[in-house]
Amino acid sequence: ARHLFWSRARTRLMRDQGVWLPVEAPEAAAEYPYTDIELRRIEEMRGSSFVGAPGQVAGKLKAVADELKVQDLAILTWAYDPEVRRRSYTLLAKEFGLTAGDAVTGAT
Repeated sequence: ARHLFWSRARTRLMRDQGVWLPVEAPEAAAEYPYTDIELRRIEEMRGSSFVGAPGQVAGKLKAVADELKVQDLAILTWAYDPEVRRRSYTLLAKEFGLTAGDAVTGAT
């Protein structure tokens, strides 16, 4: 998950500078020659992002939902690879006990 986060980090850093780029592959984003300030900013972003194993991410999401007193959450992943993105959604759905039909019917 930390490796995959490079895509998000690079996109966000560039956007903060007014440069709108498509999401890059994590390998390309990780090779960028970041400054020390940018690397510190990336660590800050990691700390406030939902990055980690499925159980960790689900736990953070549940905590936010409880804090905000909401029952539904919309989840967006910044994974570069569509297959990795689908896998991320599948793992989170499993953590929340959801099946494919739940998205259509609204059942939880």
